[in-house]
Amino acid sequence: MKLKNLVKNAKLATATGLASLAMTFNPLCSSAQSPLKLQETEPSRQGEFYFLGGQGTASREGGNTQFYLETGLREQITKSISLGGAYINEGHPEKVGHRDGFALTAGYGVSIGKLRLEARGGPYFNMNTVSSLDNPNEELNEKGLGAVLSLGAKYPIGNSGVNAIVQINEILMPGSDSFNTFGVMGGLGYDWGGNSLDKSSAKKLSTEQDNKYSLSLMGGPSTTTRAGAKTGAGLELELQRELSERFGWNLIIKSEADSELSERKGVASQFLFKTPKLGRLRLGMGIGPYVAQESNVDDEGIKILGDASIFAELDITDNWAVRLKGNRIFSTYDKDGDEVLVGAVRKF
Repeated sequence: MKLKNLVKNAKLATATGLASLAMTFNPLCSSAQSPLKLQETEPSRQGEFYFLGGQGTASREGGNTQFYLETGLREQITKSISLGGAYINEGHPEKVGHRDGFALTAGYGVSIGKLRLEARGGPYFNMNTVSSLDNPNEELNEKGLGAVLSLGAKYPIGNSGVNAIVQINEILMPGSDSFNTFGVMGGLGYDWGGNSLDKSSAKKLSTEQDNKYSLSLMGGPSTTTRAGAKTGAGLELELQRELSERFGWNLIIKSEADSELSERKGVASQFLFKTPKLGRLRLGMGIGPYVAQESNVDDEGIKILGDASIFAELDITDNWAVRLKGNRIFSTYDKDGDEVLVGAVRKF
């Protein structure tokens, strides 16, 4: 009988220890959950926000860049496969232009102990501010579609959720008038998610998202990405609708500053991808169409443009937050725009 009780106690201690270990690596799990249930459920998806900076070169003579950076969001679809969106700035290669843009990438990764190795690739839509070949005093905003290929490695810094990352990029652009770039970067990433939740808890979380809408008023510096453009105050009134924990859409009334090269007002709508909350912080990206009235006499009229953004939102109370947002407006008539906006958010 004593031997039987000893075996029973050993099994119970082992199960409790494994459950405690599982909860240690899943810090956002509710303490009210039965730890043994965690072993019976599938983990939710995990993602990462990251920021990288470094140096690059272009495949043209005099193409050394001043800087090279990438920032974006990635989400694990399976243990090995991830999808992501990124903003990439290839720097200012001399005599080549000032090129940046947005990429959608898929990745395949493997883990060796704590070290994670990953290969990524996907389409890259970019904008290059470059001098005209016919008139060096005239600048153009050229648009292009190419591909980005990358290899990266990341390693966790303790148990903080922060990762040290190194990555190399090769950007390939077709056409004899274009150029490729190669970049070497280092930086940090921050993980979210990856927590096991049983079905009842997941259902409870979804029903607790009472604030499906938010209304924000934001303002900040706005300019046209051309030499000689003035910087003024841009304004946005934005209505957001939550579709799920990850996705949403918005409707925006915009007023860009008069840069003396362009002055636009109009309506935009974006499809949004967001991270779950990291404490009081939430990050996201959006992209969609923008219909605007151009008031500058050189290009006056209705214009169909694109509007892409990356943003961070910090909760102050349950119903109020502040949002910081970077916008890139891409046009079809050499008048792209940049905005950095900040403002108050009311949730309801």
